[in-house]
Amino acid sequence: MLSNVPFPRCSSRPSPPLLLQSALLALRASRTTVIVAHRLSTIMDAHTVVVMALGQVAETGSHHELLAAGGLYAEMWAKQATKQWQQVGVSRSAVGGRFRGWH
Repeated sequence: MLSNVPFPRCSSRPSPPLLLQSALLALRASRTTVIVAHRLSTIMDAHTVVVMALGQVAETGSHHELLAAGGLYAEMWAKQATKQWQQVGVSRSAVGGRFRGWH
């Protein structure tokens, strides 16, 4: 799916997820794309996010709209964000619950 997409080059070697996000950004710049993602940070800047549950559309909207709605997307975002911060040894309460999209 990602052919002839320029990958950023730098001496600090970005992580594979960052390379993927950069490639997707370049790919989406000139066309409509459909991205299936489990890592929600990959799609947080999409114009429209479609949340699927049990084979059905559960929610649609932008990242910010879906967070504000407080539904399934917001629940998944909170779980992923908590997991990311726990991996680096920071609790949600330590940052006041406000980081990268948490409200």
